[in-house]
Amino acid sequence: MTIQTQINGSTEVIQLSGRVDFSLRDQLAHVINQTTNNPATSQIEVNFSAANYIDSSVCGMLLILRDKGKHAGKEITLAHASGPVKQVFEVANFHKLFTIR
Repeated sequence: MTIQTQINGSTEVIQLSGRVDFSLRDQLAHVINQTTNNPATSQIEVNFSAANYIDSSVCGMLLILRDKGKHAGKEITLAHASGPVKQVFEVANFHKLFTIR
């Protein structure tokens, strides 16, 4: 389970991999603060292509990201979710709160 970030033009990508759960909460909170406060970007993409599990604490952190991103004028996208991660998004109705691709 890891969190990595990279900047692609005006988009900062947060790459999550493996089992993403409560144990990464502090690290994810730090990344959220950094990305939402970065004046060089206007979009944040959370990439789940390498994530195979998320728990409810991650859903809560994504909602915090959404609120902070909105306050900072940044567009938030959740990308490349599949399997159990996609199911969590569907149950949580995240398609109503986020752009999902």
